[in-house]
Amino acid sequence: MGTIIKTVKQYSYELDDNIIKELSFIGSKYRNVKNYVYSRYSGINSIPLLKKDRQIRDEWVKTEFAQQWKLPARYWKLALSEAFGNIKAEWTNIKNRVKEQCKANNNLSNEDRHYMIKPQKGTMRWNYEISPPCLA
Repeated sequence: MGTIIKTVKQYSYELDDNIIKELSFIGSKYRNVKNYVYSRYSGINSIPLLKKDRQIRDEWVKTEFAQQWKLPARYWKLALSEAFGNIKAEWTNIKNRVKEQCKANNNLSNEDRHYMIKPQKGTMRWNYEISPPCLA
């Protein structure tokens, strides 16, 4: 079967300037939360924290850290969750690319390939292997 192309048109009621400003405000604050999360948690030393997104969210609630964005909780929590998901996906893609490049590199011995691919089975071990010992 072939692919069926379907055009879907979505309509909205006429929005006044106040609603458009509010949506723009929410969108910019949402972006700010995601940018903060990316800048804070996408580094190599933050790999162990990627499994603790709920703990980070709970800490933000407890310390009222999220109040700085003046955004309803449902929005900043969604931005936090989405950013963490994107960061996890990017690290997974990086691991897969490293694995593919190791397999494709003919200059590596089997022992070198094993050394480079084996740490990828565990995220914590992989973090330790690729970051300097003083930073791990």
